[in-house]
Amino acid sequence: LMRAIPRASIPLKFLFEHIRLRQPQQIIQLDRRLRQRGGKHAADLVKDLRVELWDADAEVVANVLARLENLTTLVLYVGPYVAPETLEAIFKKPREKLETLTLRFRP
Repeated sequence: LMRAIPRASIPLKFLFEHIRLRQPQQIIQLDRRLRQRGGKHAADLVKDLRVELWDADAEVVANVLARLENLTTLVLYVGPYVAPETLEAIFKKPREKLETLTLRFRP
């Protein structure tokens, strides 16, 4: 949206409320954005995260999810390279606002 209309003032809420990742580099870009100054505000805006990647770096996904405390919906594709310890780390901390959790495992 910001690339299509670069000079428009677009509220961050519309950019971060619903995020759908389908390319491996997108999770890395999101991680970088959340680490930048002001990333905490952006992380607070994310309500719906869909990581539809079988080959995403599990540690980066875990780091991103650790920053997102206000998730109400999480869709996570779990590929064969995700260690059980990584899944345990992702779900160790309670997510009180989470209403919908979808895990899809690839054999």
